[in-house]
Amino acid sequence: MGRLMRRTISVPVQFGLAAAAVAVALTLAGLWRGGLFTWRNILTGAILGGGTWGIITWAIVHTLYLVEEDGQDGHRD
Repeated sequence: MGRLMRRTISVPVQFGLAAAAVAVALTLAGLWRGGLFTWRNILTGAILGGGTWGIITWAIVHTLYLVEEDGQDGHRD
């Protein structure tokens, strides 16, 4: 009874979040260097850059996990 149940974030989501964080950091660095550091540009860059890279990375890693699970079933065509 008093056992703490922890939810863990799946590996594909971890990869997606990491890629999104890198994309946002690179976007912010580019905006800073280019002198375009406004709130509108920051928000747009974070949504477009971070969101796109995060979703694409998540989809690729999730697909790899599904393929690996399917391959471990032992079924060969």
